[in-house]
Parts: sequence; structure tokens; C-alpha cells
Amino acid sequence: MPLAGWLRGPLQEWARGRLSSRFLLAACVEPRAALALFEEHQSRRADHSRALWTLITLSEWLGWVADSRHFPNV
Repeated sequence: MPLAGWLRGPLQEWARGRLSSRFLLAACVEPRAALALFEEHQSRRADHSRALWTLITLSEWLGWVADSRHFPNV
């Protein structure tokens, strides 16, 4: 899967949004640090695609959990 390229191309804006999510901060992940990693990836100084994907997935999952529609009895 060409994740590194996707994060630099068609998924770039979506990924940036997930990495700046308040949900990461709630999980003690500083969004500024996540975005700095993302910018380093974008500039091709390093391939952080796996770490970025992990943070993006965490952000998505935390957002899903926070959505009360998924827990109707709470």
C-alpha cells in the first residue's frame, strides 16, 4: 500500500485534519507534535507514514467513541 505517497497526495488534507484533532490532545498526544511529524513527512525529510497512520487511526477511533450515537444506552 503506497501510504507515504497517499499522505503526501490525495489524503493530505484529511490527514492534516485528523492530526490536528482535539481528540489526540485528550489522549495526551500533542497535535503540534503530530503536525510537525506530518510536515517533516511532507517535505520528504523522513518517511513517517506508519507513525502518522497510527495517530490518524487513533484520532478517528477516539472521535468514533466520543460520538454518542455509537453508545445509545449511555
